[in-house]
Amino acid sequence: MQRKNCRERIDKLKKFMSKKNVDGYILSTYDEYLNEYVPEYNQRLKWLTGFSGSNGLLLVIKNKFIFFTDGRYLVQAKKELPKKFMIIDLFHQNIFDWIKVNISNKKFRILIDSKVHSIQFILKLIDICKLTKNYLQINKNIMIDKVWTERPKEEIKECYIIPKKYVGKSSKDKLIEIKKELKKDELFLVTSSESIAWLLNLRGKDLTYTPLIFSRMLIFKSSRCKLFINLEKINYNVRKKIEELNIEIYEEDIIKKQLQIYSSKKKVFLERNAPYIFFQILKKNKVDITFKADPINLRKSIKNNVELKFSKEAHIQDGIALSNFFCWLENQKINENLNEIFVAKKLEYFRKKNKGFVSLSFPTISATGSNGSVIHYQPNKLNNSNLKSGDLFLCDSGGQYIFGTTDVTRTVMIGKKPIKKDLKDIYTRVLIGHLDLGMLRFPKETKGYQIDAIARTSLWQVGMDYQHGTGHGVGSFLSVHEGPQSISKANINIPLTEGMILSNEPGYYKENYFGIRIENLVYIKKSKIKGFLEFETLTLVPYARNLINVNMLSLAQVNWINNYHNKLYKKLSNNLNNKTKNWLLEQTKPI
Repeated sequence: MQRKNCRERIDKLKKFMSKKNVDGYILSTYDEYLNEYVPEYNQRLKWLTGFSGSNGLLLVIKNKFIFFTDGRYLVQAKKELPKKFMIIDLFHQNIFDWIKVNISNKKFRILIDSKVHSIQFILKLIDICKLTKNYLQINKNIMIDKVWTERPKEEIKECYIIPKKYVGKSSKDKLIEIKKELKKDELFLVTSSESIAWLLNLRGKDLTYTPLIFSRMLIFKSSRCKLFINLEKINYNVRKKIEELNIEIYEEDIIKKQLQIYSSKKKVFLERNAPYIFFQILKKNKVDITFKADPINLRKSIKNNVELKFSKEAHIQDGIALSNFFCWLENQKINENLNEIFVAKKLEYFRKKNKGFVSLSFPTISATGSNGSVIHYQPNKLNNSNLKSGDLFLCDSGGQYIFGTTDVTRTVMIGKKPIKKDLKDIYTRVLIGHLDLGMLRFPKETKGYQIDAIARTSLWQVGMDYQHGTGHGVGSFLSVHEGPQSISKANINIPLTEGMILSNEPGYYKENYFGIRIENLVYIKKSKIKGFLEFETLTLVPYARNLINVNMLSLAQVNWINNYHNKLYKKLSNNLNNKTKNWLLEQTKPI
């Protein structure tokens, strides 16, 4: 985005704030569905500021612009945001602490939109504003939409049901399980489109990279459930299958009226991450509200045997595409035509040839040289570097297959120049953390934060670290970033459970120089040791042999790499042409 456009848009916002008689306004990357990724017509923060990351929060207060983001996006925020923005790392300070420290007793009027922020966020903000003697004005509409006059329109695309053979459990059986969680007089308000997609085996095209259709749902213990959705997106066959589940289907906006009808008669439970607008409606009608974790969320994260079987198939397909891609890349002439966008499109071309491919699972991170230090870098027309001999190239990509979701990162050296020892040593330290975590056995009930340090120890020994989590959950033909499971420093109190799929992705980033990340997807299975669990690797892509300092590895680590390479060659080689097959054979020779 041009800086001039950004200035003009911010000026428009400030004029509108003045008209509304407010001193502050809060805007995040979220939309009405609180998903990590949002469609173009809902990318409000990006339109206003130019920030293209998936986690940002802006506080406009008088003439100050305070921007909060996490370690993945700090470098990116510096590059994309106007110079006058103050950028704060969420690891060190959040918006609540900033308000306490910087604007106590100012009596500022701060406006926030209830549709695009969660209940827990706004409730905490209410408390902070009371404590600091500021005023919080909660707006039922979305103020920025009054300023964004040229906002794109939504594109209507039909949804569809995925066959039981890919998911292993019918929607009927899933619904029975969830209803068992409810008491007789209790109503479950489901605001997560992802939860509804899993529950009804329903998929759509409302997001580019995640096969969701935006929807809400009311689940009752013994009566008919209600689904709220854009009716233009449902054809006759889909409607029939949903109605066979004893579910009534309504336009999405009707949910507010429905809540008012049932609210006086039912106890309603919803999760704290639901949009605040629903809490407003229920509270106004003096409903008995219970906050509970979404019971669908945990079930969704634990894959059954059918889902695991097809996830393995998705990773075979992905391994074929990535073998073809890296073989192709190694044999390219290094010139002005070999740039980040071109190679990302080439990788997508190889994936599109795969059985069951639907879309990418996120925009490909195709980053050469110093761009690799921007953790979630995305090339574009204004920033599209050529690959150069002697530079590291970081490629983080994934695919959505009708039967599974993939996510893999490999870092390779471009060209034939001698590799500097410091780069090999750092790559190997990242690899050691990746291997040690992948080989780990751990007791049942272990949480992700309890094992995160294992992936960092080799880096910590030389004073290095990385500013992102080590592992995120992954869906089954759903979101590439799925909760509630994770492996990170964050104290998330969810046990790692048999059947969960997670990423294993330590890294290291040196600003303006390079980035290194190595990522596999793994699933959790029972260990041979009673009461313990371990990881099984799903990803089938070789590591960069020429970047490994073998002298730094233990015998166990060397054996694991050799066994892994041997396994992936056997699984992939019969599906490759002779050129790629020979390339893969060379890459998977014992080290």
